[in-house]
Amino acid sequence: MLSLVTFKVRHDDWSQLTEIYQVKVTKRHTIIREGNIFDVVQLSGEELGGFLRNLRVHPRVREVRLLERSPTTAAVMLVAKLEGSITSVMVEQAYEFSESLKDGVEYWRAVLPRGRIGKLTETVSRMGLLSDLTIREFSYHRERNSLTEREREVLAVALSIGYFESPRQVTAFEVATSLGISKVSFTQHLRRIGKKLATKELGESAANLPGTT
Repeated sequence: MLSLVTFKVRHDDWSQLTEIYQVKVTKRHTIIREGNIFDVVQLSGEELGGFLRNLRVHPRVREVRLLERSPTTAAVMLVAKLEGSITSVMVEQAYEFSESLKDGVEYWRAVLPRGRIGKLTETVSRMGLLSDLTIREFSYHRERNSLTEREREVLAVALSIGYFESPRQVTAFEVATSLGISKVSFTQHLRRIGKKLATKELGESAANLPGTT
């Protein structure tokens, strides 16, 4: 039986620098290869200079390349050690996993066999302060209507800047601009998101609604 496990953790990693320097990770793409974690990260904040200086000398970080920079935003590629990281635990124990960062806290999501949960949480607890642990049954068949990471991002941005308020605080074009996509792409994302959420919420009962037969 598979389980979906989510938790938060604080530990001695470069993620703590985001809290110290009030830097937000707005986008992140990760590849694991040859014993390293390769991250392309987009950042925003007023103290990026201090953040980047300390990122370069962090003991877990092997290399930092600055890809783009403005006074309050930056894009960097960083290479960190896989060995001894929470990512290495996930690679060993989980079928799939994802991570996001906010205010020095790592938010993890993993799909793994129920029998492995104890070892995973025990190992992570030795590495840092684990909190807000949730465990639920998981089925790939049932989760086919779950949102992708990109759809979650689109929904989160639209919600945070007032697109769903009444009256709306921003237009579809403004949300699309914030996401770096066209208005057409944004509305297509919303249609897919709406269909998935409706299907997941209504399930088989949708077939009995007026106008569906």
